[in-house]
Amino acid sequence: MKIGIITLSASDNCGSILQAYALQKIIENRYQHTVEVINFSSRKSRKMYQFQLKTLVRMFLKGYRNIFQICRIINMQSIHRKYYETFRNKNLNLTKKTYLSNKSLENENFDYDIVICGSDQVWNITMYDFDKAFYLPWVKNAKKAAYAPSFGSLDVNKYANVISRYLNDFYSVSCRDDTNSNKLSEIIDKEVVFCADPTLLIEERYWSEFAGNAEVKQDYIFYYSWSYNSGKLNTFVCEQARKLNLPVYVIDARKWSNANIYNYDFILPEKSSPGVFLNLMKHAKLVFVESFHGVIFSFIFKRRFWLLDAKDSEPLDPRLNCILIQLGVRERLLRPSSFSLVDIQKEIKYSGIDDSLLKKTVSDSFCYLDNMLG
Repeated sequence: MKIGIITLSASDNCGSILQAYALQKIIENRYQHTVEVINFSSRKSRKMYQFQLKTLVRMFLKGYRNIFQICRIINMQSIHRKYYETFRNKNLNLTKKTYLSNKSLENENFDYDIVICGSDQVWNITMYDFDKAFYLPWVKNAKKAAYAPSFGSLDVNKYANVISRYLNDFYSVSCRDDTNSNKLSEIIDKEVVFCADPTLLIEERYWSEFAGNAEVKQDYIFYYSWSYNSGKLNTFVCEQARKLNLPVYVIDARKWSNANIYNYDFILPEKSSPGVFLNLMKHAKLVFVESFHGVIFSFIFKRRFWLLDAKDSEPLDPRLNCILIQLGVRERLLRPSSFSLVDIQKEIKYSGIDDSLLKKTVSDSFCYLDNMLG
């Protein structure tokens, strides 16, 4: 069979690209099918990663005053975009043509047997770079399926009519969010399987080989965030680094237009890509993350890590709560009210973790894929 995957592959985001890569490799290696990742880049996705004048304004408001610092960050944004693009072209089986809209997909005569949407937050209608193409209205002759898409923090009941309309002709549906799997099943009146993120279906040794040998030749802290826009969290990481006398490595220059990296003495490498992310994650002495896939790869590489959340008074994002419970590491959540109450250097006894839920979810995920693709 020939399988098409549509997901957030155009995002310059490590988790988005690595989950696309993982699903591609699973379908290729386990099922021996031909796989293409549809090179879809929505208008808002392109806008999100393009340099804009308002970026300069934001940097000024965040405290950037030195023209050389501003030029360095802007230049590194351009360089990092090229690294992401190189990684995508090398590791994803992208369609030769880039599709820029749902209409352009409708106009194409694809020869796929099955089109799979997912994983990642492709069904989060309120996400900035969401596009209805992720619900597959453009698919004409192929079967429609979903592998572990996420709604993020979306209230699915609020958008029940829209979701139901899009998914009524799917022949196979799964979801990455445990609570939303049950809600979605009621909305569309079909079985919805709770599936693991595809990165969890690949063995650690494979990711370790991908990560390679340590690029940084000293002990360090790796700090990975979806935005780095919380001064409270940035300051906390900076304080811990001083106490431990360790440098802090971060990535993604684009995100540092949201905060002034020079306020924290963090090290921003010249290179940035999913490969750099894996390397820094695997070899770090200590890891702080503010990210779903940051949690996953901290767990895969058995790092001593903490999930940071700046909001003391609000419920934890359901995606993050789900993955912490799924991996059996709920106690690694760290919020400002508990900053002074925990031992940051406390090890994680991975051998003692109850991984029964993870094993069941992975098993259910392979069963789901077997039924869909086997």
